[in-house]
Amino acid sequence: MAEPTSTDAILENRNESFSELLFALIDERNLTDPEVYKAANVGRKTFSDIRHGKIPTKKTIIKIIFALEVSSDEACILLERAGYALSTSIDADLIVKHFIEQKNFDKFALDDALAEKNLPKIFT
Repeated sequence: MAEPTSTDAILENRNESFSELLFALIDERNLTDPEVYKAANVGRKTFSDIRHGKIPTKKTIIKIIFALEVSSDEACILLERAGYALSTSIDADLIVKHFIEQKNFDKFALDDALAEKNLPKIFT
């Protein structure tokens, strides 16, 4: 019978948090917080909450992904670190994923594509 693993040993494998990863990506791109939250159409208070470790909604993360124009891999990692994913069985997620994979970060085009299928818009 295997010995139980201590919680300390388990937590040694912890990745950086969503907010740690997000702000590292922002720093890599030499952007300021206001540049990002304005481009993402996210409120200053919401962005401050994220900086202090609060996990935002999936919709907010998608807005930030579009503002930062991250790669498909980075988008998946950001979503995963927050406990989300882009599902292959949800139409809106498939459309968002397609836009990210195509490096098409046009917010209006995304909202138009979602509206065309009677799905909730992300930016407007």
